[in-house]
Amino acid sequence: MKKLLFSLAVLSAVAVTAQVGINTENPKATLEIKANTQDPVSGLLIPKVNTTERNAFVKPEQGLMIYNTDLKCHELNVGTPIAPAWECVATAKNVQTVSIEPVGFIGNFKLRDRNNPNTHKVVFRVTNNTSSQLQGIDLSFVKVDGVSQYVDYGQNDNVSIPANSSVDLEYGISGTNWRDAVFTLTYDQYSSASFTLNIDKSVPEGDFSQKGRGDGGTADFGKMEQEYFLVKEDKLASPIDISKIISSNSPLIVEIPFTNGKGNYLAYTSEEVILTDITGAERKIKLSYEEGNLDIGKGVIKAKITSVDGNDLKLPQVALGERKLIAQIPIKLNNTEKGTYDLYAFGGIPDKKINESTKHNFVYMPIVSPTGRTWLNNNLGAEYNRIDSDVFDPNQQAKTMDDKYAFGSLFQYRRDSDGHELTSIQNDEHKRNSEVIYDLAQNFSPNHSKLIYNQLSIGEIPLVDRKYNWVEEDYLNNNLAEWGKLWEVDGANNPCPQGYRPPKTNEIQKEIEYLNRLNKKGAFNSKLKLASSLDDTLIWTLERNTRFVANPSNVYLSGLADQYRVHVRCIKHE
Repeated sequence: MKKLLFSLAVLSAVAVTAQVGINTENPKATLEIKANTQDPVSGLLIPKVNTTERNAFVKPEQGLMIYNTDLKCHELNVGTPIAPAWECVATAKNVQTVSIEPVGFIGNFKLRDRNNPNTHKVVFRVTNNTSSQLQGIDLSFVKVDGVSQYVDYGQNDNVSIPANSSVDLEYGISGTNWRDAVFTLTYDQYSSASFTLNIDKSVPEGDFSQKGRGDGGTADFGKMEQEYFLVKEDKLASPIDISKIISSNSPLIVEIPFTNGKGNYLAYTSEEVILTDITGAERKIKLSYEEGNLDIGKGVIKAKITSVDGNDLKLPQVALGERKLIAQIPIKLNNTEKGTYDLYAFGGIPDKKINESTKHNFVYMPIVSPTGRTWLNNNLGAEYNRIDSDVFDPNQQAKTMDDKYAFGSLFQYRRDSDGHELTSIQNDEHKRNSEVIYDLAQNFSPNHSKLIYNQLSIGEIPLVDRKYNWVEEDYLNNNLAEWGKLWEVDGANNPCPQGYRPPKTNEIQKEIEYLNRLNKKGAFNSKLKLASSLDDTLIWTLERNTRFVANPSNVYLSGLADQYRVHVRCIKHE
């Protein structure tokens, strides 16, 4: 008997301390179940009961878990055996599988204007908070609290989101803007977000009081400056005298670039700033912009600078090449200081070979794009920039996509501005000036202004599928290091003014990010106002044989043989 009792005691001790393993000999917990790779399905099935069956339980222990087939969730008794309290655990809803936040609006929303769902949109960011991809979820319902704006049902009704990732969903807005509206995207009772659209209330001319309510919009402002070609004297063969007038009927229109934009902004009028005009008298100017919505991420706020008394104000002039700060205007966004908008009088940027016998009497102006980079305002050789042209106006950029006065010169790749590239307007058409020869250059400096074509081509059309160059192939292959540096900022053949060079491909790609349309029209609508005499908009880049192409349906970077003639737009080297 004693032996039996002793044995029971030992067994009892084993029961208290043992760990149980299924499909494993070394369990690391009271119970560990290891998957059997031979089984087609592995896992743990909790007892399945419906709500009626669950309620029939007699004194269920606290912590008891079941799978409720009515609620389709695992339930846990968080109460007591006498007073059970069942709660679902780990459902899609209460762990918020999907979270939603407003991002912003795309497009300009003006009072009484009818919205185009292709260009007027609200954007929400939807996040998958789980470790698995969500597929086929319906995010098509956007409720609109407004008078006539609406979002067509069916947009984004089959969305897939990778694990722990976010997507920005755009919803086209239709209807007319009669008043502000609230847009709400809902996934379920736990996941929704709302965003208020403040429309442009058509502020009367000259009235820029802060009458909009804004929506706490924020943005980081980039370089804020504008330069105007205001020459009073020069040493050129053709004297020029250009000035700029600010009046109530002709304000200066400027753009304020920003990044990280989100939300709406109030109308703003700056404090008055004193400026000395061309006569030496002190005059006052101010900057103002209307309320609106910040483009998502990146964009510009259009503003205007006017004279306070409304009378004509002629800006002061400077000498050719001189740059003078004439005004600094304080800028705010939703009452937050953002620096100053700087206004300069500038004598222009002379062409690299101005006044040389190669007829390069061009003067250019700098512009600052939304990326913060400084470019020449037109292609090299544009008629607007030729001093002895009937349309000479260095401040003027292309007026249309086919503005022949903005086309400019056509360069063979990495060739110097030796005259081969020059063009002119003949019989109202953009024409090349140079003669064509088929004798390849013996080095990188042909010392003449003729176009050099490979003899295996007719004009600019190759006869066989191969790369063509304007220089002898053996010389090129033996001097590739020098060839690669010809258009660098200090390169021997760099056609750009001092401190400028053709753009790199990544610099072009950053500009592409700001295009409102990824096509030829978008390239023209950009700050650069790109125009081309060719069927597509083309400009050379710094990397070998690469050009930027903008056609009616797309923009891209592509290779091209070196002998072909393409426009050059210069960027300031940094």
